[in-house]
Amino acid sequence: MIIVEGRGEVPRCAVCGLELTEEVVTRAESLQSVVLVEDSEMLLEATTDLLLSERLASSVTPCRDGGEFLSTITKLIRLQRSADLIVLDVNLPVINGINAAIALRMIERGFEITRRIPILFFASRTPDDTLRRVLQFLSPARYLNKGVESDPKRLAARIQQVLGRLLRSSTVAESRTTAGS
Repeated sequence: MIIVEGRGEVPRCAVCGLELTEEVVTRAESLQSVVLVEDSEMLLEATTDLLLSERLASSVTPCRDGGEFLSTITKLIRLQRSADLIVLDVNLPVINGINAAIALRMIERGFEITRRIPILFFASRTPDDTLRRVLQFLSPARYLNKGVESDPKRLAARIQQVLGRLLRSSTVAESRTTAGS
């Protein structure tokens, strides 16, 4: 679903407000390693296939709940391998996606990591003001309503657009942090 906002007639996604005309440069060379956290086995497999087949990532590390994610990402950080992106379902067993993301930011702080790992949240609900504030706190982070697209190609295009914005905002935030050091 597309709506048009503003005088410049910029097409935007009706759900997330993403500009649909912006150029996206998200390919495997940008994302070597993605950690995907999803409790639905079907969605975990489909999203993994999508990320790999569309060359959005070179490798995907699957996790099925927030606890498994925190163990996995801590181990990766400790081994100095980390990840280029976290794709995190909001509604997870053991530890939900929001709490897992907050814990990730504390782990990054504990390991004195200055470049935060970008997070793409997946959920099947529309973001409210509280979720928008949480996304700001967890920056770089973006939200994608996974329930909107049933066509895998269109979903892949939406993921590419959101990833493009997320990775660009991550680069801008990193350059600000580096300049302030």
